[in-house]
Amino acid sequence: VHGLHQQWISLPANRAEYTSNPDRLLRMAGIDAPPGSAERMVFENRLFDGGPTGTFALANSLAAVLVVGCVIGFGVLRTRWTKLSTSERVAIGVALLLGLGALWAARSRSAMAACLLGCVVLTVAAALLPSDPVEPNVSDDTDDSDESAKIGRATADRRSKLRLLMTGMAGLFVSGLSVGALIAAVGNQEWFSQAPASIAFRFQYWRSTFKIAADHPFFGSGPGNFQAMYERYREPSANEQIADPHNFLFETLASGGFVGLGLLLMLLVLSGYFAYQRMVVIGPTGGQPRHATVNETAKWVWLGSGLTLIMIWLIGAAAGRTPDIEAHLFVIPLAIAAAYFVWPALARCHSSAIDLIATVALGSLLLHLFAAGGWTVPGVAIFVWVFAAMLTRANDTSRSVPTSNSRNARANIAVVVAGVGLLGLLNWMSLRPVQAAERELNLVQVAQQQRRRSAMDQAMQRAVAADSWAVDAVLLQSEMTHWELILTQDSTSIRQRWESQIAELLRRSGEDPAVYRLAALQHLHVYQRWGNPADLSAASDLLTQAGTWSPSNQWIAAQRSAIAAARGDGEQARKLAHTAAHLAQLGGNIERSLTRQMLYRVQMTGPVVEKGPSTAAASDLLANQLDSPDVTTQN
Repeated sequence: VHGLHQQWISLPANRAEYTSNPDRLLRMAGIDAPPGSAERMVFENRLFDGGPTGTFALANSLAAVLVVGCVIGFGVLRTRWTKLSTSERVAIGVALLLGLGALWAARSRSAMAACLLGCVVLTVAAALLPSDPVEPNVSDDTDDSDESAKIGRATADRRSKLRLLMTGMAGLFVSGLSVGALIAAVGNQEWFSQAPASIAFRFQYWRSTFKIAADHPFFGSGPGNFQAMYERYREPSANEQIADPHNFLFETLASGGFVGLGLLLMLLVLSGYFAYQRMVVIGPTGGQPRHATVNETAKWVWLGSGLTLIMIWLIGAAAGRTPDIEAHLFVIPLAIAAAYFVWPALARCHSSAIDLIATVALGSLLLHLFAAGGWTVPGVAIFVWVFAAMLTRANDTSRSVPTSNSRNARANIAVVVAGVGLLGLLNWMSLRPVQAAERELNLVQVAQQQRRRSAMDQAMQRAVAADSWAVDAVLLQSEMTHWELILTQDSTSIRQRWESQIAELLRRSGEDPAVYRLAALQHLHVYQRWGNPADLSAASDLLTQAGTWSPSNQWIAAQRSAIAAARGDGEQARKLAHTAAHLAQLGGNIERSLTRQMLYRVQMTGPVVEKGPSTAAASDLLANQLDSPDVTTQN
């Protein structure tokens, strides 16, 4: 519902606002994108061509959650249709249509294909597997032979399993053709025109990712370091600077090495094995009637949902990111209505039906994540872990093997204590410092709007100290100090404070070329104001290092050429200019064109840059260097 609200209301309003005053909307978003720049072009493409994102940053992450919801809704309808009331059928059907509509609006090819294939597999599997048996009444005088006979009748023989496998394979093949025909008939033509290029891009991502793992085989680049590390291995013809490789296996390989990938594959294999054992080898064996506990568990569902909603608002308010109130006016009532009708139907499903739905939902989600990003997004990854936990649970042996209540109680207590301890550790080491830094940065913005300099400086210091690993607070601090240096005077005290902040910024960033680029731009801006050769030298050194870590970046090569020309190194300037021109032509992407690479002018212009840095297109600034032949090519 949130996604559809964005599709029909929020996004059209944002597009209209941008059309009327693009510079104002870019300033509100904190994006520096001059007219004609590649940054502005990227922003416009995402605004006008992108789909809804819901509460996520990217449409593919929203699509992943929608795939799970649609498959579960269809699975309940498919396995419980004859036992659902009319109101439950209507409620689940409406929720399924809303999910499919939002999924269509998200424009995710992989998500749509994964969802449709999952529904086809559920249709076929539910017809072949006895997923909802008649549950026996269990009593103490149950005859063991009768129970064995029931188990035997539920177990498929070898010939039945072979037929099941062959029928499933044929169903998958036919469903694949059907999905392709359906999308071809009613889908967006852009899905097909851009599909080959999208696939080619992903192969570029995966080849570069494998090279990262080959150089760092045990633990990869480490969590959160892929984007910076990828720039070193990015193929020259690759156009995008990505944050993840758009594949959950390669993302795990890049962030955790072959150790992490091996553990993930082990978990997936175990999930598949246990699901196969329960649904095919053992088969449904009856058990305690699930509907007897619906009323008991419903109160916990409502309590958990209510607490979650309250926590979302409280955490959002503390972090200065209040949820979309207008969207929530639609979302919350519909979510309550859906839970009222859907939960009882889902709770009455037999465990074998739930196993089937969980298996297909997990498979559909992983199929989507095989060609899309979002694997490490908590709101997406939680479904993988929940489904994996459901499928690898121990079989119910309560009717055949006596168990000790005290032993179960101790095990439950141990699990709760361990879970609470891990959550506390996560909160202390990750959530708490991040939220504290975000809260202080919001106070910085408020104090800046109110022009309370002392309060702003104090909040900034607290933001920097709150998270010793974060870059954002130090980057903002150095940006503000560099503007102070430009707008007041080139005093020793201000410069020393600014340079110490730059040093801390670089220390925290590690080997991230994007941060080095931002630091270099601050030095170039200060050079435009005061003309200090030390700033030009510092900018040159920073960009040289950034170019080492990002050799395929045409902007870095172009800006280095402009600096070399200003420093009188004509040969180096020509070499870098031709390198930038060569990189700009690779991949056939207009965003890489030198006409869209906005460079800082490398000259002192005085007070005129107090309103902003002086920039020009690389094609203009490097015209002389590009007109001259490349001496390295001649040699």
